[in-house]
Amino acid sequence: NNIATHADPLVAQLEAGLRELGQTPMAAQREGNYSGILAIRHDRADAIHAELEAAEVHVMNHAGRLRMAMHGYNTAIDVERFLDVLRKAL
Repeated sequence: NNIATHADPLVAQLEAGLRELGQTPMAAQREGNYSGILAIRHDRADAIHAELEAAEVHVMNHAGRLRMAMHGYNTAIDVERFLDVLRKAL
């Protein structure tokens, strides 16, 4: 489908960026079987979430997990912006 064709490369970009920052996604993605959603656990999830929100980068924060969802309206620039803010917040 068109959304998956657009979003799957963004999920791969996001996962690679998280791993470069030393963050391990809770569920690894597999080529051709992307979920569109990635989550990480962090003991400072609340503080990191606050920094993301202050930068107008919106992700879900619940129970020590930050959850990122890629969809048809997201872009590679969105992924890089998230990773830049996350890099500074870590």
